[in-house]
Amino acid sequence: DTLLGATPATPAAKALALSRLRMVEARGSTDLCGGWLSGAQALGNPEPQSINRVLLLSDGLANQGETNPDVLARRAAELSAKGIATSTFGLPRWTPKTDN
Repeated sequence: DTLLGATPATPAAKALALSRLRMVEARGSTDLCGGWLSGAQALGNPEPQSINRVLLLSDGLANQGETNPDVLARRAAELSAKGIATSTFGLPRWTPKTDN
């Protein structure tokens, strides 16, 4: 899911991003590559003097779509050559609380 499209990191945009992050819920599978490339595509053709970065939040379990580490590394190199950086954030796997 794209929580917030490409936008300058204004205080208002940061607040909106945080509020949308609070609504994220686990759903059982991760198309890590698809989400990552979707974010990179949203940047279009980046300006060389600007910061062009995809923020990838995941539990790191790529279990849908492209999962081959060699292919993912090649995609990262391709994006880097275009001036697009990726920052990854590992999130713990979510487990629902039970009332016991």
